[in-house]
Amino acid sequence: MRKLVKNRKGFTLAEEVVTVLLIGILVASASGILLNAMRIFCQNVIMFNAQSKGIAVMEQLESHLAYAKTIGQQETETIAADDGCAHQVVLYVDTQNGKSELKEKGTIYYSDTDSAGTPVDQVLCKLGTYQAKILVQKVDDVTVTVDVRISRNDTVYYSETRMVKLQNRATVKATLNASDIYDSSVAASRYLYIGSLE
Repeated sequence: MRKLVKNRKGFTLAEEVVTVLLIGILVASASGILLNAMRIFCQNVIMFNAQSKGIAVMEQLESHLAYAKTIGQQETETIAADDGCAHQVVLYVDTQNGKSELKEKGTIYYSDTDSAGTPVDQVLCKLGTYQAKILVQKVDDVTVTVDVRISRNDTVYYSETRMVKLQNRATVKATLNASDIYDSSVAASRYLYIGSLE
């Protein structure tokens, strides 16, 4: 029995120090990999959110413009009644407290005898901390291009340009220049007016 107790050996101080150092190196390298993976994950989430918001904004613009009778830019949200347009709205990006939204404001007339119409005031897409830049340009009498850019902290995460066919050969109101119909980055054209038949 005494012989067994005498022959038992423990770890030396040097062995314990080497073990702790190796564990420390492994933890440090694993934490670096984990932090890098988390950074990439966060970037992917930001990119995915920007793309989903950009697609939502683009589809709203496309659906509104496709059947427009009159389109153009204007400085105010006030709309002058047009007997030929049953659905008159302005689309604009509103930013309050650092949060942005694509909004629609206007009036829908359900019949020729409906003189007052039904007011429309709704949020079409919540952008949150993302900023949206929208540019609508005339190509010809039946086509416009819609360019949407979604950015955050001056970094563009989503950019798309689509050609939209104007089913009703929309007339263009006063524009900024020969081709620009609407540019959300210009203060004088904050509102995109769309008057449609339905």
